[in-house]
Amino acid sequence: METIQEQLLSAQQTGRLVSLFRYGDERHFLTGNVIAVDEKFGLIKRINQNGAVDGLIVLRLNTITKVIAQSDYLKSLVAIMALARERHYSDVWQIDAITTDLDLAHHSVLKATLKWAFKQDQVVSLGIHPGKREKTYTGFIAALKNKSCNLTMLMLPI
Repeated sequence: METIQEQLLSAQQTGRLVSLFRYGDERHFLTGNVIAVDEKFGLIKRINQNGAVDGLIVLRLNTITKVIAQSDYLKSLVAIMALARERHYSDVWQIDAITTDLDLAHHSVLKATLKWAFKQDQVVSLGIHPGKREKTYTGFIAALKNKSCNLTMLMLPI
């Protein structure tokens, strides 16, 4: 049986859309194209249910419990993505342009993505998962050191 990393690398090489399940949760998943994979992390271009690009997400490989590369949902979503491209709303955030700016040749997936966000002054959301729950922090990267990241948090009204 292929490891999660091997499945993601295969999807990256073929350009295949995949659904990813995390933390053993069989009811919730995210869908996207694999942009890059290293020993610990995968960079995924998320695709929403309307066929549009919904941003980039870096996932720790050990949180992914299942990869699905073929399903009726994925077949339908490919058709919906074609419609989104035809109607010019498939990549309003210009994510494809962003991925070419990432220095994945010299840095890990996580570090390359954080360095890009810091340099471009982009908002990031960082998820910390002590077990099966994930706490998310959103803001701008104030400082990026070798093994630490300082975040200026955004305070959003509820």
